[in-house]
Order: sequence, then structure tokens, then C-alpha cells
Amino acid sequence: MMKCLSAAGLLLQFAAAVDSGNSNDLGLGIRFEKFGAVTGDARVVSYPMTYGSARWLRQNTDAISTVHRADCINCKKHMGPQKLIDYLTNVVGVPLPSHPERDSNAPYWEHLRKVVQVQELRNNGGSVEKLFPLPEMWKGHSIEKVAMAVRNELPGRYHMALLEAFLADGVQWTDLTPRPLGKKDFLRRQVMLAGLNGAVINHVGPTNFQVKWALGRARPEEVAWKIHEGEITEEDGVPADLVERIQAMDLANAADFTAYKNEGSPNHPSWPAMHSAGSSGSLWMATVMNLTDKQLCEVRKLDYAIAFARTVAGVHYEDDNIAGLALGYKVVGDFLVRYLHEHYGASKKAVRERVRKLQAEVDWNTFLDSDCAKGNVD
Repeated sequence: MMKCLSAAGLLLQFAAAVDSGNSNDLGLGIRFEKFGAVTGDARVVSYPMTYGSARWLRQNTDAISTVHRADCINCKKHMGPQKLIDYLTNVVGVPLPSHPERDSNAPYWEHLRKVVQVQELRNNGGSVEKLFPLPEMWKGHSIEKVAMAVRNELPGRYHMALLEAFLADGVQWTDLTPRPLGKKDFLRRQVMLAGLNGAVINHVGPTNFQVKWALGRARPEEVAWKIHEGEITEEDGVPADLVERIQAMDLANAADFTAYKNEGSPNHPSWPAMHSAGSSGSLWMATVMNLTDKQLCEVRKLDYAIAFARTVAGVHYEDDNIAGLALGYKVVGDFLVRYLHEHYGASKKAVRERVRKLQAEVDWNTFLDSDCAKGNVD
């Protein structure tokens, strides 16, 4: 096994240190524990996950993608852990995830409350467009259909569909892509885009999962079920309104809290959301193509919708989505500089400048207040 340590691996250590440094006696100690069927001796998995725990989970449970820094996936140099934390918290305004505490006013309970509110809306057949604007390809979708649109779909599926629409409309290319081999070039257009779509997801995934297994945030359904079953109550700091609302759901099991009644949330921790981290089309597409304002708005709406549809489904907190979008935008941005240079000879400086410009143009925390989200882009 290679003994290099990726920045993502370092981030595990740093983020865990920050988390434990902020801990206090109010914490309920609730972390992710939805590992699936256990075939060996049970063990308690603490966070950050050790390599021994990672191996045990792989061999004895249905835990998904238990990536540990020792696996040395994506060992190429990324930005350092302190800088990445600073980027997420200071530039984007994304704090580390909160966890259940014995204080009814603790930040975690508001995060869970928002998920509960969305589930109430979904259970009552409310309009999803009360939550966020839908991309054109999802127009007319019911709230339930939006939840199902992000259930076990092949990563990048919707971005590929949008790419096909852009190509059909006729799109202009930036000078960061190679010149076409003739008037019509399949390799340096369609093949290049398909490759990029897969490459960015393949690259951001391991980084995202290392962070997930570092902090081990419990899924909403796990905490909701503990409340429903009386394992944690108002005496433990759960706000009275949450107890009442979750009890009123009359859940048959934990998965019943979500739109995915058979399986519920995936068997990996909640923060940051992988769907969100992989939804960086508005960064990489706009790096290689000169999108119109309307096209760029459309892909941003798609990125946001894919991310927040997971809260519609009840499997993620809203801040999981923001953290994933922010993490994806940073990791993919760094990746594009190397990828476009190594594969297509693009200037690293030119790619970096374009990436930074695009990163600065969008704030996922306030996206719903943007002209794009409000439909003010022609």
C-alpha cells in the first residue's frame, strides 16, 4: 500500500480535531450507524473512522464506500486541509456539521426541523417549486417525482441530458478546448464532454467519501426514528414540536421517514452530500463552453435541484447539500486545471482564471435569491 496522504485524508484528521475541539457535555453522541446487515462480531465505529473499522465494515456490513485516507485514493496534491476548511467556512460560509445535543436550541435541531417540514410537504402532496425552481427537464414534476428522480440514478445522467440539449441548440466553445479536427469533430466535442462528465464525478467522489467517514453525521431518518421510538425525548433536549411532528408521522420503520420506503437513506454518512458534490456541471461546462446566460442559469438550476432533491427525499439535511456543492466546486475546480492541461494542452493559468471567475459568480448559500432562481435571466 502506498504511504502517501491525500489532502482529503489530512482533512479527515483536521476536521475531526475541529469537531472534537468544539465538543461539550451536551452532545448526545449520536453518529451514523446505519451499516446494514452485520455478519461478524458487532463493534462500535467511532469517528474519524480508523482503517481497522473501514476493513471491518467492508467485510461484515453493507456500509457503502468506506474510504479511508490509508486507501490513498486521489493522492495527487490538492489544497491543504486547513485551506479547504477555511474555504468552506470562511469563503463559502459553510460550517462543519452539527450533531444532536441536549440543548433544544442547538443548531442541529433546526437542521432536522427543516427536513421534517419538507417531508410534511411531500406527504401532503405539496408543490416542490415552493422549495426551489425546477430545471426545464423536471418541469411539471410532482414533489414525489422529484424525490424519485435522484434515487439510485447513474451519476451524471441529467448533466449528460443537458449537454445533449446544449449541443443540439448549438453551443460556442472556449479557447481552453482543443481545435476541432475538421468542421465536425466527434472526438473533441461529444467524446470530450462525456469524458469530463465522468472524470469530475470520479475525482470528487473519493474526497467526498473520506470526509463523510471522518465526521460520521447521522442521517435524518436515524435521528427521527430514535425520536419516534422514544429513545431520545424532550428530556434529552429534543424540541417539543419535533417530538410531536415526528410522532404524528406514525412511522413503520426508520426508512419510512423518507421517500424511499424500502431502503431509506444510503448506508454511508450524511455530510457532505455526494449528489451535491457531483453536481458541479455549472463549473466545468462553463469552463469549456461559452454558455449563454440562459444556458448557464439552466445548469445552475440543475446542480441545485439535484442536490436539494435529496432533502425532498428525506435523506439529507439542507446544509449537507450546501457543503457538497461547495466541496465539489472547489475540488473540481482544482482538477480542471490539471485535467484540461494534461489531456488537451490548455494553459493552466487560463483555466485557473476562468474557474476562479465562475466560482466567484455563484454563492450556493444565497442561490434562491439570485436572478437565475427567480427567473430573471433571459
